[in-house]
Amino acid sequence: MKSKITLLIPTSLGLYAPSTKLIERTLTSTKEKLLFNGEIQCIVHCDLWDNSVKTKKYLKNLQSLRDSYSFKLIYGSRGLSCATREMMALINSEYYIFLEHDWEFLKTIDLDAIVSMMDENKYVNYIRFNKRSNEIRGCDSVLEPLCLNGINLLANDNWSANPHIGRVENFKADWMKFIPDKPEKGNLMEIFICNAYRDEIKAHGFRKSLEHWGVFVYGCIGDEMTVRHLDGSGSLRAKIKKIRRNIVGSK
Repeated sequence: MKSKITLLIPTSLGLYAPSTKLIERTLTSTKEKLLFNGEIQCIVHCDLWDNSVKTKKYLKNLQSLRDSYSFKLIYGSRGLSCATREMMALINSEYYIFLEHDWEFLKTIDLDAIVSMMDENKYVNYIRFNKRSNEIRGCDSVLEPLCLNGINLLANDNWSANPHIGRVENFKADWMKFIPDKPEKGNLMEIFICNAYRDEIKAHGFRKSLEHWGVFVYGCIGDEMTVRHLDGSGSLRAKIKKIRRNIVGSK
């Protein structure tokens, strides 16, 4: 029987490696917050940047978690784009949940209701779980309310690799072509896909492009954030430190 959902978790060396406490926090949040009356398959992709002792130990520690969290562990090419391609090649489910190793869910999500809604509404291809409150800011310049089968959504003009549920067939057929097939460092995948979406909006307008792309945010206007970024790479900490240095230096 074809599985309904596969959870995709790319991971790499971060602030805490070779400790696995970060990805364990992510995995635990999916067990506690994602409600689904069925099996959710899980693939963890470990990005091997080098052959260092630290990398080998992190991979070994991940292997020791497989029984506790029931995931398939693979490892290979460098960069999020290649990792996504490699995980997508293994999927046989209808839907995927994309969740990098340093995120956690803050709210309970009824996946049965979401999947049922997406089964009936084939134009809904992507639903992002917001890391901010649902309001116009950042990369979200359009948020149009819509309720389908009791699920509140916001039609959106921004494709992001932040936590989301998507339609596998659509990703492979329509979005895979936009992402690099060569190793790269950085979160470039979402830039290429989002740029393609924005280009279509410029050419054909938001409403027409939405019919093709089917990109939405979960919840209502004003809802508080659904997920939290745990900043496994330390990039946010580095930005904060830089801001603080600039403030001190300007005094």
